[in-house]
Amino acid sequence: MSDRVTMMVPNVPQCKRILYKGMKGEDVDWMQDILSDLNSFYKFCPSPTPLKVTGYFGDETAKFLKFFQYFENLIPDSHFDRATCERMNYRYNDYLDIQLRTGWGKYKTQEEYLNSRFEEEPAPKKNDNYYLDRF
Repeated sequence: MSDRVTMMVPNVPQCKRILYKGMKGEDVDWMQDILSDLNSFYKFCPSPTPLKVTGYFGDETAKFLKFFQYFENLIPDSHFDRATCERMNYRYNDYLDIQLRTGWGKYKTQEEYLNSRFEEEPAPKKNDNYYLDRF
């Protein structure tokens, strides 16, 4: 069997090549860091331990990436290709937007954020002059 050919992926800044199991480098490090942040918020991988950023694309990274691809309705093949990179960039920008709009770190998970959006505001207290005060 021949080795796989590493292909260059154009037009996406962090996606200079397709990543797969056994590779290492700064781009793998970047991918692991983003996957770890996204999983801590969106909880797409049921792993009890967070993904460690090592710069090596091993079994644990493949598992997290596969769950992310499944979460995003991509082909879950554990290859970090252009489609996966674009969805990861989109999802990470969404994550950053939520964090910046709500105060950094206020919501630890997507579930907390969504639940907070549907909480009812307390009704105003009615006093004896409730209707008179309105006019």
